Amino acid sequence: MRTLKLNQSLLYALIAGLLAALVVSAFHAVITEPLIDQAIALEETAHEAGPHTHAANPTDDAPIISRDNQKIGLWIGYILLGSSWAVLFGSVYYLGQSHLPGQSLNENSIFLVAVSLWIFAILPALKYPATPPGVGDPNTIYFRQATYLSLLGIGALGAVLAAAVYWRSKANGLKRWLLSLYVIIFVTLSAILLLPNNPDAMTAPMSLVNNFRVLSVLGLLLFWLVFGVTHRFQLNRFIQ
Repeated sequence: MRTLKLNQSLLYALIAGLLAALVVSAFHAVITEPLIDQAIALEETAHEAGPHTHAANPTDDAPIISRDNQKIGLWIGYILLGSSWAVLFGSVYYLGQSHLPGQSLNENSIFLVAVSLWIFAILPALKYPATPPGVGDPNTIYFRQATYLSLLGIGALGAVLAAAVYWRSKANGLKRWLLSLYVIIFVTLSAILLLPNNPDAMTAPMSLVNNFRVLSVLGLLLFWLVFGVTHRFQLNRFIQ
């Protein structure tokens, strides 16, 4: 099986990551942003209706970043995130070429995309499903960020442990895969049970929150789908 050089692996991943980021940014700009506007409007209405002390300066309650700039930031954020994931993916792909279980470059690409989808999309959605901006207590944001990043780290550790079990196991065929799957299940259940829950109460209608969560997961699925298809397209060109 042919192997990629480091610069090739990083380049292919970056191209795939940037294209996927642009596609998902367009998806969220058209589909998800209206839901965010609704959530913010509801939060502002609840804030105005509740007991509070007016600030001396009427601009004190104005958002630090306007909604128009936030919508531009969506594109910038996904480009940066897509680039970061791409560098990580390209590095792991390059280092693991001789260790990944696939029998070809394309099979290894599919496998690593599936692992990335699990770590960065499915696992977080099981424990910490996304909530619209403006919904939640600002005082808990650092706690929520820390627990979310901890979950990603545990997911990555679970994948590494599963890979170690796969390669060190003396079992053959399906048993090796099942042992690795058991490791991932054990790590996943441990993370879900032991990590603290989101402490914030949902102040927005659950129908809106659930729609936002579904769109967030769909966006991540779309990202890794576009990433995987683009990455494989480039690998096919390399093989030819």
